[in-house]
Amino acid sequence: MPLVVYWKDQIKPRVSDQPTITMDLFNTFLELSGTKPSGQIPNDGLSLLSYLKDVRPLPTRDLFWHFPHYRYDEVSPYTIVHSGSWKLIHDYETDSDELYNLRDDGAESRNLAAELPQKRQELRKKIDAFAKRTKARLPVVRQ
Repeated sequence: MPLVVYWKDQIKPRVSDQPTITMDLFNTFLELSGTKPSGQIPNDGLSLLSYLKDVRPLPTRDLFWHFPHYRYDEVSPYTIVHSGSWKLIHDYETDSDELYNLRDDGAESRNLAAELPQKRQELRKKIDAFAKRTKARLPVVRQ
């Protein structure tokens, strides 16, 4: 999903394909206000301020989305990791995974989880480590 940032006379116009996450905006606003993130709350975002102003690349990192609740009837709890060109979606209700190579399949039309079990397991370990590191609440699955 695109992110558009405009700050007159502060940021040069350009297009970047570097992924960001909502927590990056939180940390950017904290830096702009002169505030530092609290060390008491897990926070895997980073401030984008220096990257926006200096036009340099962001560090390579894994991005995570954790939704431990039901949203509407058709959306069950899940966690996502975006790691390099790979994206893994773990569905807690069905205990199943969807694996996509975003470089080759940006539309996420071909689930590679069954074809690439080692890649699926590698990314599942990242999700498990993320949940442990952030003390993420895991969902209570509907029966």
